[in-house]
Amino acid sequence: MSFLQSLNRDTTYAELEAATLAIRAGAKFVVTNIDSNLPSEKGFIPGSGSITAFLKMSTQQDPIVMGKPSSIIMESALNYLNQQYPNQQFYKRRYCNGWR
Repeated sequence: MSFLQSLNRDTTYAELEAATLAIRAGAKFVVTNIDSNLPSEKGFIPGSGSITAFLKMSTQQDPIVMGKPSSIIMESALNYLNQQYPNQQFYKRRYCNGWR
């Protein structure tokens, strides 16, 4: 079993509790990104990484990061494209701390 965490601006304590219990019971802890803050017209607001930080503290587990800044998704996409189009060349470029 896996638990996938992403940005949800309507996250409740009950959902965080359920996630904590699932991860502590052995569910893989997977996150889409670890952005701590997001820009908004009001200023910087909590991002997905803020929820990740809560779950890391409550579970004492480090998540598998699938999106930025991890290269897992980019590597998987390149592998897929190389299999589907073996005569093409695809490149990745490192941008800041993430793959783009």
